[in-house]
Amino acid sequence: MGRYKKILVAFDGSESGRNALLQAFRLANDEECWITVATVVPAYDGDIDLTGVTDIH
Repeated sequence: MGRYKKILVAFDGSESGRNALLQAFRLANDEECWITVATVVPAYDGDIDLTGVTDIH
């Protein structure tokens, strides 16, 4: 097993972000570990009441 168990990558959609993501995938493959990608999406301006969420326990 490699040095790493898990890798977290922040991705913003930029070219630099894509390069970082590619490097993270390569490292995760070499180290045989998990990779998690985190990104931020723009705020939702729609009507949240119309999303159709029902029956939450």
